[in-house]
Amino acid sequence: MPSFTYHPSKWVPFADMAAIERCRQIPRSAIEKHPNPDFKIQVVPDSDIEFIWVTDMFRRIKAAADAGQRLVMILPNPCPMYRHVARLINACRVDCRNLHLFAMDEYADEDGNVAPETWDRSFTHAMKQYFYQQIDPGIFVDHY
Repeated sequence: MPSFTYHPSKWVPFADMAAIERCRQIPRSAIEKHPNPDFKIQVVPDSDIEFIWVTDMFRRIKAAADAGQRLVMILPNPCPMYRHVARLINACRVDCRNLHLFAMDEYADEDGNVAPETWDRSFTHAMKQYFYQQIDPGIFVDHY
């Protein structure tokens, strides 16, 4: 069998091969252990990720609404999964007047022009399609 030596692409910002190899050598039994007690690592099956994510987002939104507190969330690339959070908000009639969401990223061209929300591949477009437009307007109060 021919040998293969892995090296990260020049586009990958972290290329410390010693650190990469050290991480690769962490056994499964130790992967969830970390010296910082506030840093929790949990390895879960891929099939559980979406449910865990949706549940966590909804829990935070509902807790803030119940407490009458403002909640600001910076969300990773919008995806269809956000519609499930919107469904839970609607089903539980969660007041979203103090909810402020931001997309973590957005496309920009080589001149720094940010993609408009009308572009069907923009993150803002996706956030509106998969989240904002799914929420019952009677419970999502836009006060701007």
